[in-house]
Amino acid sequence: MTLRPSDVVVAMQLVLSVERSYGPLSCSVGISLGESHNAVRRLVSARLASGLPVAIERENLIDFLVHGVPYAYPATIGAETWGVPTAPLPDASPFVWPSVTGKAWGRAITPLYSGASTRRGANPRLYGLLAFIDCIRIGNAAEQKWAAGLVRERLHPPTFRNRSRRARATSLDAA
Repeated sequence: MTLRPSDVVVAMQLVLSVERSYGPLSCSVGISLGESHNAVRRLVSARLASGLPVAIERENLIDFLVHGVPYAYPATIGAETWGVPTAPLPDASPFVWPSVTGKAWGRAITPLYSGASTRRGANPRLYGLLAFIDCIRIGNAAEQKWAAGLVRERLHPPTFRNRSRRARATSLDAA
């Protein structure tokens, strides 16, 4: 099975959402119910997800987003047009996903998947991730590193370091 760009978007949405049924998943990504089911099957086949209920392999996904997506789904930069803002690169001219309803002027780039331009209002967290993925797809090495850090930050849950009993006792004694 060949992984599709929309499958990557489904994986990102599964990380962002606690909902695990196909109906809300398909609505939040903007694809059909059947396509969301097929996307999950392809994600499991690609080892970006596992088990039932589906669990996203976060490290594998992040590695693929940072190191695979720019090569598997390269962005094409086009002429200036109206569209939806994306790829907020520092010190760069604005980039947009072409859209007849877009209100921003910038250089056009091909979105990772066709429904990307509709996610801004419908799913702001996913829209933000897609914009940073575009930074990775078109940026130079420093910009890619910056965007990769932001993607990692958004896809990893907050971690709490378990301190040992001795460390807790010491900190309580000091108070």
